[in-house]
Amino acid sequence: MSDRAPTTWPDVRLVAAREAGEKLRSKGFILSTLLFLALVGASVALPALLIDDGPPEYDVAAVGSSAAQLLAAVPEESLDLTVREVPDAAAADRLLRDESVDAAVEVRGERLVLAGVQGVPDDLSAGLAGAAQLAGLQTALAGAGLAADEVQRLLATPEVEERLLDDGALDESVVPALSLAFALLFFFVVYQFGFSIAQGVVQEKESRIVELLVTAVPVRTLLYGKVLGNGGLALVQVVLLVLVALAGAALTGSGELTEALLGNAGWFVLFFVLGFAMLSCLWAAAGAFASRNEDLQSTTAPLQVLVIVPFFAAGYVSEGLLRTVLSYVPFTSPLIMPARLLEEDAAAWEAAVSALVLLLAAAVAVRIGERLYVSSLLRTRGKTSLADAWSGRVGAGA
Repeated sequence: MSDRAPTTWPDVRLVAAREAGEKLRSKGFILSTLLFLALVGASVALPALLIDDGPPEYDVAAVGSSAAQLLAAVPEESLDLTVREVPDAAAADRLLRDESVDAAVEVRGERLVLAGVQGVPDDLSAGLAGAAQLAGLQTALAGAGLAADEVQRLLATPEVEERLLDDGALDESVVPALSLAFALLFFFVVYQFGFSIAQGVVQEKESRIVELLVTAVPVRTLLYGKVLGNGGLALVQVVLLVLVALAGAALTGSGELTEALLGNAGWFVLFFVLGFAMLSCLWAAAGAFASRNEDLQSTTAPLQVLVIVPFFAAGYVSEGLLRTVLSYVPFTSPLIMPARLLEEDAAAWEAAVSALVLLLAAAVAVRIGERLYVSSLLRTRGKTSLADAWSGRVGAGA
């Protein structure tokens, strides 16, 4: 069958189903997907769950009633103290050495002694100093003849009301982490499935199965089905990862994070699809250049560079004109433009222009990859050079 025979959707769908079926029967693929889902969910949920918004907790020994009264005056919102009153410093030292308490407090005249085994917590020391200062002020004001209620009014902490200019904005510390997560997701999925496409092509050549396949369907159909099958699974994996991230953000009660993910998930998926389409046929061509698995590293090296270099560029170029320019360059735009949207550094029309440029680049890359793939697929001896594949002097399409 000639490679110029018409490519029909039923044939493409048949090849795509074959590719997807082989992947879904692979335990390694299933386990790696589940692991990836667990990592994404954990990376979103665990930081919020592990953050303890409550005050530090300490067990403290109070030597005498004066120390106990001082500890009782420490505001609960600053320190959560469990106080054990003891008769003398010796009893407090025994509790310290038994690790029954974290520190011991003793009032000696105007001095406040805070004891520990090898050190004392700084926040506990600062809290006790503040409480002692407050107690001293209370005594001084009472000695000046002020009534107790007047003393409390003067020493009361004023109520602080917050006024935010952008109360719905996402925490600035979260934005870089989300941008990096999007970039990592694009990098790993494109690399994983791209290399898988190339590996599948060379395995079919090495086992000579490809010679049977091209008697049933045109070479172009084989290429499109292979790309569609792997691309469909990649898209499903990305969508699942985004949904897991959304679920993790929602379960932790982070409304701003959930809103940011919802607002940018669609753009990320769009740029992923276009970026994968741009590179997938080139990965297939790189696999067709090789005749053995041992050759795959060298034939796919240029594609690995086209994936790795943009990833590092997206990570290191964090601001400025260069970042804006790279958000329109096809190989870097799938990583940078979604990040700019998340940072509210780009408008929707800018993302649309970048996506259009990426679409045009993908169309060109597909045509290039198709030509190289068709020309080199049936060459099973030795590596195919780029010049020979482009000129069509190798293999005979089926």
